[in-house]
Amino acid sequence: MRGSVIFQQNRALGYVSNHVPATVRFIEKRNENVVTTCVGKSFHVYGANSFRLIRVGGLHPEEISCVAADGFLTYVGCGSVIYGWRASTQLRKTYRGHGARVHLLLPFGKHLLSVDEGSLVKVWNVSLEEVYLEVPFSNDQFEISALMHPASYKNKILFGSAQGGLQLWNVKNGKLVHSFKDYDSKIVVLEQAPALDVAAIGLQNGRIILLNLKFEESVMELTQDWGPVTGITFRTDGHPIMASGSTNGQVTFWNLEEQVIVSTLAAH
Repeated sequence: MRGSVIFQQNRALGYVSNHVPATVRFIEKRNENVVTTCVGKSFHVYGANSFRLIRVGGLHPEEISCVAADGFLTYVGCGSVIYGWRASTQLRKTYRGHGARVHLLLPFGKHLLSVDEGSLVKVWNVSLEEVYLEVPFSNDQFEISALMHPASYKNKILFGSAQGGLQLWNVKNGKLVHSFKDYDSKIVVLEQAPALDVAAIGLQNGRIILLNLKFEESVMELTQDWGPVTGITFRTDGHPIMASGSTNGQVTFWNLEEQVIVSTLAAH
């Protein structure tokens, strides 16, 4: 797959990012957001204020399959192993135990959730590098393709599947809390909306659903015409604007009050 060229003007030589989704986090000491992108067996860290390269991560034994970060570590999935990096170059933690390639990561308080391609979910104690809980899923029935932690839902994780299923689980006791109605397409993105109890669901067929989890009611449904949804985000300063990405690099900005497109941006 051809790597992204979105940051190419800021890098003279080599790859800047590939197909693995980048991660963004705020660094208080720098007073800016930093963007971590994957480049094969390594990763790059850019400062968002100027999009200049800050650091280059350590080299891994295989191609990186996923990356996530919290306030302390950058977590990198590589094959069946997860590496925890401090300041990009200091390997502090190693999490072993998956029998298949890890493809989803989610930092969750003092824990880290990981999902492999066999849809085995592991909840790790970050500091002890030990598994706190395992929840196996069957790829034939519920192949995990996305996950998120709904704001204010203590110990709860929302899982989306390639079959279109959506489930809420308690990851403290490993119990299924609720199964939502199935959708007609693979769930590829799950994102918290600014409103509590509302999750944004992006589907492979281009549909976007804002779902009230508490009442299992669809707040609104939108459809982008540029292919599968690759990302969803919201303005958090009071303006009712949502942005959605697509596989062809098109970014669409929606006015949620009027449920219309207000502008588009061609990323490539």
